[in-house]
Amino acid sequence: GDQAASSSSDSESSSLKPRRRRKNKEELKKSKSKKDLKRKRTVGAEELEGALFGSDSEELSGEESVDEEQTVGAEVWADLGDVNETALEDGYPVQHWEELTPEVLPGLEGFNRRATAVMIKAQVGQGQLQVTFDEKAACPPLQPHQEAVSFLMHPKSPISRLLVDHPTGSGKTREMIKVLDNYFF
Repeated sequence: GDQAASSSSDSESSSLKPRRRRKNKEELKKSKSKKDLKRKRTVGAEELEGALFGSDSEELSGEESVDEEQTVGAEVWADLGDVNETALEDGYPVQHWEELTPEVLPGLEGFNRRATAVMIKAQVGQGQLQVTFDEKAACPPLQPHQEAVSFLMHPKSPISRLLVDHPTGSGKTREMIKVLDNYFF
């Protein structure tokens, strides 16, 4: 009795499996022509890529090697001339960072209080929120929250990383442009 039950369940499970239908000659010809067409399209795309990007594009795998960083030679430094520290002076109040608890570094307890005290002393973000837009200005003036980010992310600041989390439309792009200006003025 038990064997009959198990054999019937085996036959039921095998009957539940879908069977693959064999393709006839006409269907095989169609599938071969589709494969050939696909192959021709690929060859055409490669030829187009070669025409657009030059003949060496076949040698590139999409993972091109990154240029090695080169050291600056003496002739480049000579060409630049003397870099004068006063020429690099941009008015950033680095002395405030040096005066107010310089031993409390980023990442240590109390650094947020130190940074806030430095920004208050430097009068960063103390201005009024700009609600009118000056159409003649090349770039809109910084809002107080943007001034804070620009002040904190400065080459002379002890801060090297900052997470900026503002809502949509608050000016993240504008403040990042100002941060870049700090480094490449």
